[in-house]
Amino acid sequence: KRVVFTNHTLVSAGNDLFKDDLIISMLQKYTTDALHIPVQEVLKLGKLNENTMFSMTTFSFSIAGKINAVSQLHAKKAWKVWPDNPMHAITNGINITRWDTITDTAHLWQTHQENKKKLLAVIQKETEQVWQEHELLIGWGRRMVEYKRPLAIIDDVKRLVAIANNQGKTVRI
Repeated sequence: KRVVFTNHTLVSAGNDLFKDDLIISMLQKYTTDALHIPVQEVLKLGKLNENTMFSMTTFSFSIAGKINAVSQLHAKKAWKVWPDNPMHAITNGINITRWDTITDTAHLWQTHQENKKKLLAVIQKETEQVWQEHELLIGWGRRMVEYKRPLAIIDDVKRLVAIANNQGKTVRI
């Protein structure tokens, strides 16, 4: 009852599947020692039909007290994909009312630059590479997966080349 699961994508690339053997090897000690239940009970919660694959989405549906979709349209489409798991539509996006009222662009840019400095410090700590504040950084948060459209950056190759060839400007992807 305390778990709320928000599904973010309907495409298969966004719904992770793992072989049962992997789930068993990763969870057996935890289920036995901490939960005091057989790992097979957890496997049942994520079973995708009768095959040997464990679905994180199916598992999440099984344990959630409430299931959300990220929009009205998403909820309608999800009903077709997972008819046994109706989803409540929630808003997932920017707050237009607040966003449209931002007038202090100098402060917005300053905040952006402060956040960029923090990001560059993490990059340096993790990779020992020093990147400069004036460089254009293009990246993906969390993980690079197909449904996040990582190839969109090359949809307009001429524009990307023009940006990258801008003298005095470094682009890091």
